[in-house]
Amino acid sequence: MDKKKNILIVDDELIILHSLKIQLERGLENTHHIEAASSGEEAIELINEMYEKQTPIYMIISDYNLDDMKGTQVLKHALDLFPDVKKVIISGQLDEEDIRNFHSNYGLDLRLGKPWDIYELLEKIY
Repeated sequence: MDKKKNILIVDDELIILHSLKIQLERGLENTHHIEAASSGEEAIELINEMYEKQTPIYMIISDYNLDDMKGTQVLKHALDLFPDVKKVIISGQLDEEDIRNFHSNYGLDLRLGKPWDIYELLEKIY
């Protein structure tokens, strides 16, 4: 049985999504399984599918401003199914009040700007 922890990354900018996935795969040296979604809707579908298969999600790393919803909406959905999931928001622009409210109500493990510091992110994963 595969004991790798699952990480879901969500960003609607494909170049950022692929770049982050490559950086994580290199930095985590095959210790985690990385799933990627290019929209909030696709992320929610993956979260639901993983829940149905009883595949736990260790961490979700989401852009804040997705084309179809806010990253906080993806995180809230994930929390309903996976209450222990670690939550990371990456964004160049975000609504500070929304982030404060989300953090107060649900917690936020890490908030990174764009460009992100991969070492800070890797430290939070380990």
